[in-house]
Amino acid sequence: MAEARQRLAALDEQARKDADDKAWADAEKAGTAAAFNGYIQKFGSGAHVAEARQRLAALDEQASKFAQRLSNFAEPFRRRKQQTKFRPTRE
Repeated sequence: MAEARQRLAALDEQARKDADDKAWADAEKAGTAAAFNGYIQKFGSGAHVAEARQRLAALDEQASKFAQRLSNFAEPFRRRKQQTKFRPTRE
């Protein structure tokens, strides 16, 4: 009886590991913040949590750099728009 319980526990543990690995593979394939956050929420103590957090940090850094570049690109247009005043035309 004890051997059967041990075997069931081992099967249960293997099923959890397989689910963790599949969820991680799916998150990696998607490569999005939502996918990595979903993995962390579902497998908070999973085998890939540290890597998921690293990937989230890298995505956050990438988004910050992109936002800064976009802001730098748009700045001359903003200044030009502020310098140009609306002048109604006379008809």
